[in-house]
Amino acid sequence: MIAEKPSWVRHEGMQIFSIDVQPGALRFVTGGGDHKVRIWNMKSVSRDMENDESSQRLLATLRDHFGSVNCVRWAKHGRYVASGSDNQVILVHERKPGSGTTEFGSGEPPDIENWKVVMTLRGHTADVVDLNWSPDDSTLASASLDNTIHIWNMSNGICIAVLRGHSSLVKGVTWDPIGSFIASQSDDKTVIIWRTSDWSLVHRTDGHWEKSLGSTFFRRLGWSPCGHFITTTHGFQKPRHSAPVLERGEWSATFDFLGHNAPIIVVKFNHSMFRRNSSNAQDVKSAPVGWANGSSKTESKEPQPYNVIAVGSQDRNITVWTTASPRPLFVAKHFFTQSVVDLSWSPDGYSLFACSLDGSVATFHFEVKELGQRLSDTELDELKKSRYGDGRGRQANLAESAAQLLLEAASAKRKSNKKGSVVQQNQKMAKGVGNNDQKVLVLAATNTPYALDQVHLGDTPHNLTEGDFEHLARKTEGFSGSDVAVCVKDVLFEPVRKTQDAMFFFKNHEGMWIPCGPKQQSAVQITMQDLAAKGLASKILPPPISRTDFDKVLARQRPTVSKSDLDVHERFTKEFGEEG
Repeated sequence: MIAEKPSWVRHEGMQIFSIDVQPGALRFVTGGGDHKVRIWNMKSVSRDMENDESSQRLLATLRDHFGSVNCVRWAKHGRYVASGSDNQVILVHERKPGSGTTEFGSGEPPDIENWKVVMTLRGHTADVVDLNWSPDDSTLASASLDNTIHIWNMSNGICIAVLRGHSSLVKGVTWDPIGSFIASQSDDKTVIIWRTSDWSLVHRTDGHWEKSLGSTFFRRLGWSPCGHFITTTHGFQKPRHSAPVLERGEWSATFDFLGHNAPIIVVKFNHSMFRRNSSNAQDVKSAPVGWANGSSKTESKEPQPYNVIAVGSQDRNITVWTTASPRPLFVAKHFFTQSVVDLSWSPDGYSLFACSLDGSVATFHFEVKELGQRLSDTELDELKKSRYGDGRGRQANLAESAAQLLLEAASAKRKSNKKGSVVQQNQKMAKGVGNNDQKVLVLAATNTPYALDQVHLGDTPHNLTEGDFEHLARKTEGFSGSDVAVCVKDVLFEPVRKTQDAMFFFKNHEGMWIPCGPKQQSAVQITMQDLAAKGLASKILPPPISRTDFDKVLARQRPTVSKSDLDVHERFTKEFGEEG
């Protein structure tokens, strides 16, 4: 490994808050406390041309923000670079023909390249601190200190969703490489998973960050290129700070990168995965079970691909880990005098760029023998396709596999002859919960994408207790019958969502495969797609509805009628009766 500190990369002595390498490896960009975005020539930090003074270092300085630039991110096609600032706006820049200009009276030479703002995104009411492009560059997610995440359609610059679920400053956002979810991390010490098809809150994970100490500028979490893991920031396991790793589907911490002496601010997965030569595969055996690539628990003579991740901390250090080993591959100390706040990998996967609040940048160049052999883009795409199917153009509200289509077909067979029953249940539901709260579960049972052969409560799969019904009655106080109906319809899809996202199943005594967590006895690491490929789609059994499913849905639903409206309805019912 060769480390360098290019002293000429600076922002007028101010902090550098963000750095990102262009996918085409021609440029890298920085954003700083001087309110500027600066675009630099990658050739000037290349090992082959490090002493070539003829290469132009600074290509352009973009002066369009009126506040510190907290985040800069290239689109994956490399044409646009987005920047978020303290002035609450996001700017999207594009290179135009010709040379650039200079700031009047600055005495600086004109820019080598001509970069212009082509889109201004307004909507946040506080600092924008993190950005992330969707896998296909069609959408941009922005995290802000206004406690929200905004979702932007990049074809027209319109905000298509505002995600409200955090109770404090949102300081990190990352996109699932499969395209089905985004994840956000906040000062409220939670991580939230959001579904991209309808922008609903899928899961809120807490507990892993409750003991975290202090505050940091950012909580920049990252999603692994295989799509299976999210590494978060700001965890704490006494006496060390950690980066808890969440597993797809269960969304619970299965592993921690442990060892820093101060809060972790940023994590960055390498864009690709790597594979050791067979002669060096001995370290793979020491990896945590099921963690190396999320594909197999069983040992194999063939070296398994693994992820590489860099971690930056308030302790001014950087660690680089491979998920094929429980020990860090590399620890960088004494390169910075203040916190490490952003990281970026080069497209070839063998160079790491880092920036710090001390206003400097460092680069670390690795050898193949250190990180391993990089998987080609085709190999990585095939790995993801084998796990999640073809994700191109995916909408998460559509069936993602043959298995899900088979699950949906089961209810379609009986849909026509159950319409009368559903209408009757809807009529009962319009009167409210009434004296029998259990009727909540019956509504629209035939609309679930798996077979519920009877509409009677006794045959509806759930594990709710009387105490749970009382709990739900309290949480739905003020809800109209229509509100409850919407809630129930959403809840009825939760088991299928869990089944679709699950990475572990166990086989019950009846030969049915039920989704579970990795710690479940007899758990097998397999997906719904794998089971379908084995001809077992008809043996997949979604889990029963639980109180947690209701709590998850109710966390994002509010009553659509006011108390005064309900009082009017109650007076009308007393005077005229329920039949009108």
